[in-house]
This record gives sequence, structure tokens and C-alpha cells, in this order.
Amino acid sequence: MSRTIEFAKKLSLDIAMFDICIPYPETPYYKELEAEGRIKTRDWSKYNCHQLIQPLFDHPNLSWSIIVSYYKKAFRQLCLCPLYFIRRFTRSLKHGDLVNNFVYFVKAKW
Repeated sequence: MSRTIEFAKKLSLDIAMFDICIPYPETPYYKELEAEGRIKTRDWSKYNCHQLIQPLFDHPNLSWSIIVSYYKKAFRQLCLCPLYFIRRFTRSLKHGDLVNNFVYFVKAKW
């Protein structure tokens, strides 16, 4: 995860998004986790992007808190970088999605 963050920082991106993998029901990944008994909840309202509160599944090697900490670290290290912020702002102006990007930024769970 650290290498992915470092790689993203080197790319001079004008947009980047990170998320925790979601094992949506009926997908091969969900079926794999279910067969292994690693699904933590079947409350489908929890199966959405950027859901950090309740673990959806048990990872075989990492705790949910570690996964969430790297998710937040990725956003903080990339999105709060001044050069990235300027590139993202400029891109948003060009593409007319400044409001959407602002809302996304504000809702981010850093």
C-alpha cells in the first residue's frame, strides 16, 4: 500500500481516487470471501464507497484499522499536496466539475 501511494505521488496526476475494495454481493470476490467465512455483515446499506466505520470483511493479513489508516494516508499524502491540489483545481475548472470535486473533497473521511 505504501508503494502504491508513493507511485501515485510520482505520477503528477491531476485526479486520483482511492478506495477500499468492496466485495459486492454475487461477485466472484464476494463469493470467495463468503466461502471462506470472512464476510462480516450482510447489511447491504454498508456496501458503498468510502465506508470506513464497519468492516465488511476480514482481510487474511491486515486488520480493518490498518486498511483504513492506509486509505486515509493515501488521500492525505496525495490530495493535500499543493501541486496536486492546483492540478485538480485547474482540471475541475476546465471540465466544469468544480462543484462535484469540492463536494467529494469535503465529504472525504481523512
